[in-house]
Order: sequence, then structure tokens, then C-alpha cells
Amino acid sequence: MNAIFRDCLINHVTLKWLNTKKIPRTRGIKNIFEAVQNVLHELCNKITSQCYIGQFHCPFILSPLPYNTLCFLSMAGILPALNVSLRRRPDGKMKRDDVRPCPRRHYAQTSFYQHRKSGVSKSALAARLQVVERRHAYPAGRAYQPRLNYLQLSDRQCRRRLRLSQETVTSLCEMLAVDVSSNCIGGHPMPVALKVTIALNFYASGSFQASAADLYRVSQAAVHHCIKVVTDALFRHANYFITFKTDDTSQAERARGFSTISGFPMVQGVIDCTHVALRAPAGQSGAFINRKGYHSMNVQLVCDHHKRIMQVCAHYPGSCHDAFILRNSLVPALFNSLDGMEGWILGVRGYPLKTWLMTPVRKPRGHAEERYNESHAATRVTIEQTIGLLKMRFRCLDRSGEALQYAPSRVSRIIVICCALHNLAIENGTVGGPMSARCVVR
Repeated sequence: MNAIFRDCLINHVTLKWLNTKKIPRTRGIKNIFEAVQNVLHELCNKITSQCYIGQFHCPFILSPLPYNTLCFLSMAGILPALNVSLRRRPDGKMKRDDVRPCPRRHYAQTSFYQHRKSGVSKSALAARLQVVERRHAYPAGRAYQPRLNYLQLSDRQCRRRLRLSQETVTSLCEMLAVDVSSNCIGGHPMPVALKVTIALNFYASGSFQASAADLYRVSQAAVHHCIKVVTDALFRHANYFITFKTDDTSQAERARGFSTISGFPMVQGVIDCTHVALRAPAGQSGAFINRKGYHSMNVQLVCDHHKRIMQVCAHYPGSCHDAFILRNSLVPALFNSLDGMEGWILGVRGYPLKTWLMTPVRKPRGHAEERYNESHAATRVTIEQTIGLLKMRFRCLDRSGEALQYAPSRVSRIIVICCALHNLAIENGTVGGPMSARCVVR
């Protein structure tokens, strides 16, 4: 007990009192919590007898207490007893204004200031505090709907709804357990499996959040929270899935794989851009209108012969030209550096001709140039197949699933996440980033 609260409660009276208290040796979390709760209740009585507590914080609460300790006090019912409420933040950090007085409607029931003025007995005050504690807790007979997650689905249903196998989703949940797990105290927080299931279903279907809420028996606000949390967590791990390997073995393997398609030598990848529709953003919405007349993000992709995405650039509006996106992406640096790769990538006529970027001949003359264009087109079709497979697997990127109803920054993250999950599906759940791979998400 002394080790737990020595750095938490800096009030001199409180520390002196705690040094004399011992928590008995008990087994089980429930028994330990009950013992801590009893000590905290006694601490509350000790503080209220020596500190003035009214509509302002007492010296005990004004002390810089760690967030976990305040959560403990909130669970034990001490904070409501002190006319103080605690604001919980998702990141677990705490600021000074997070500890604030309770709403005024609680003053008449829990204010120790009125207890001192009116002379209410301590037993009557304790009864009022129990009423307030029960009001903050969930009712004992509350019924909760059973929530559906991927564990209740068969492997075939999981592949159809989430576009990933059960084994792959399980490994994904294990990787995101720390980032996605809830930090709330009490209540019934959503498990990691349910959050990941809801987010994957949204990526795969591209429907509105209300339909996913009805399917998984949660609220629309909960679906929005799940999509945001899982997207942010996956985005932090995107470089483990989207990598452009620059070691000699990987370069030789890619060149050999592309040459088997149509005989084009030394190809390290194929590049192209695609549009992902989104709602008209506020502000400069005209910059997001593409040549086809709808608002979109222009996304640059580079894939290998296995249709695995090696580079994605998803933060430019639909009006930007493909060549402009390429010039400002990380691809030129991969080939122009001192330890650059040997070979080139293939692109369409819209890209400029570079020593590391091969484009078709506009007006072929002779059999050799015609054969070059045929081999170029047969090899470059890999990126078109990759884009089609990506949008077929994750309908939120396709216009058939309606435009994404998010801001461009959020849409950019969703695109990167879908590319990462695309690679994860191709690799059949293999997660890892080699040391020779470079960061290619921008």
C-alpha cells in the first residue's frame, strides 16, 4: 500500500495516515480491490474531517495525482464523494482541467459544505453517497445484446464479409491489441475482436456506418469510433505491410518474375494511378474534381509481379496529374540514390521518360518498337489487375460502394490501410518488414 500511494498522494496528512495502513494478504483481483476500496473510503473520511470541501477542489485533489490513481479513486466512489468528476481521455494522459467539480445538481446530495452547515449526521450523508454511487453505475439487471464478431463466423463467411481468413484476422487482433484496447474504467468496453471486425467489414463493404451498426448490434457512434481507432492503429503499422525491398535477392526475384510474363528484362515494378471517390471537402473542393467530373483522391501505386503493393502515395487531390504525384513521391529517390536499384519501372504514356522509368513508344516505327510496346503493355497490365483486385476486395475504394464520407486526410489513411490489408491477404497472414526495406508510405 505504501509503495502504491507514496508518489500519488503528496498531502502531508494523507501520507502520514497511509504509512500506518496495511492491506491484508489476499488472493484474487476482487479481494484486493475490495481491500483497497475500504482503505480509500477510510481515507475519504479522514480527509473530509481535516479539509474544507465545498464547490472547489480540496488539497487532496489539487495534488498532481497520476491518471491511474484517479481512475482508482473514481472506481471506488471517492471522487463523487468529494464533489469531483474525472474526465477520461483515450490516450490515457491527464491535464489539470480534467479534474473538475461535479454538476450543480449533485451539490445538494454530496456537498460536505452543506453537511457542515446543516449538521446532517454522517450516517445520513453516507446513505446519500450510496445513492449517488448507484446513479453513476449501470443497473444490475441491465440487458445487453449479444455482439457479433468474426469468431462467430465460419472461415468462409469471414472471407466473404471481411475479405480475410479467420487466422489472418486473429493475427491482426493480436498485433493491434495494445493500440485498440479500451482504456475506460467500468462498464462494458468493446473487445478488440469486435472493433477489428467492424472496421474490416466497413473496408470490405463500403456501406454507411448505420448498416454496420445494425449488423453487429452496436450504435452508429460505436461504429464510427471503431473505424477511427482501428484505422489509426493500422496506419501506424502500415510500413510493416507495404515495403519496397532493395536488397539484391529481391531485385533479382522481381526481375525474374516480370520477365516470365512477356520477356521484358530488369523490371522492378509497374506504376499507375487510380481515383478514389470521396465527398466534396469543405474549402478547396474544386481541387478534388478529377477529369471525370467527380471529387476524388488521386492515388499512386507501384506493385510487383505478385500483385503486391510496394509503394502508395495517397494524399493528393484528384485534379493532380500523375506525373506531378510521381515527381513528389518517394519513388525517384529509390532509383536516384547512390545505392539505387538496378533496373526500371514501367508506366503509361502520361509519365515522363526517365532512365529508371520506361514508357511506351508513341509512334512505333518498325517491328522492334512494336514488339517493345506489346511486351510493355503485357507486363504493365499487372498494375491494372492489382488496382481492380484492390477495389474488388475493399469496396470502400470503389464508386460502387458510394463515395467515402470522410475528410481527405481520413480518406488517405483508409486507402493506405486497404493497401496494407491487400498485401496481408496476398501473403496469407505473414506479418513482417525486412531490415532492407524502405519506408514507402507517404
